[in-house]
Amino acid sequence: LQNTDLATYTLSDEYTQAGTTGEATAAAAKTSYAGFVIPSVTQETIAADGSTVEEIKYHRNTYTLSFDKHDGTGTMESQTLYYGVSTAIKPNEFTRTGYSFAGWATSSTGEKSYNNAASYTIGSDNATLYALWSPNTYAVTLSANDATEAGTATVTATYDSNMPSIAKLPARETAHSTTRLRGRAHVLGISPQTPRSMRIGRRK
Repeated sequence: LQNTDLATYTLSDEYTQAGTTGEATAAAAKTSYAGFVIPSVTQETIAADGSTVEEIKYHRNTYTLSFDKHDGTGTMESQTLYYGVSTAIKPNEFTRTGYSFAGWATSSTGEKSYNNAASYTIGSDNATLYALWSPNTYAVTLSANDATEAGTATVTATYDSNMPSIAKLPARETAHSTTRLRGRAHVLGISPQTPRSMRIGRRK
């Protein structure tokens, strides 16, 4: 059987077969192995001293590793891997607005099994890896806008999630001014501001 270095082989089985000197051997693969290709056999001429040895080399099969963007955008070409050979997964090429790539899962509902560009060993069938995404966080600065008390507040918000609870900002000073309208004096008052609820993310 072909080793994982794809250059050398390890003896898995052997058998003896009778034949006639000067004639061709009749060697054939006796066993199938998962993940290996049953090769064609080139027959040898049987030597008179019985020294003829026929080697049947099983080669590792190749399988396709595909990539699912899983709510992301972009494309990635599949990867061809040899059975049982540890190989680095190609770097992620997908993107998703407001999110960072978080690794690969082996199912659409699974948890992370592989990091970006990690080593992967494929079995005796094609396989698919699913991209996982982690929402980004952003620092949001809140201004009291002319408040009598100095300062602003900063909170950490997660993309596509509701803003965290925010304490009421300092009240703006009530401004008084006098104007004349039809001979009467009026006082203009400006009420304190209260923050509205906010959401970081795309418009639905």
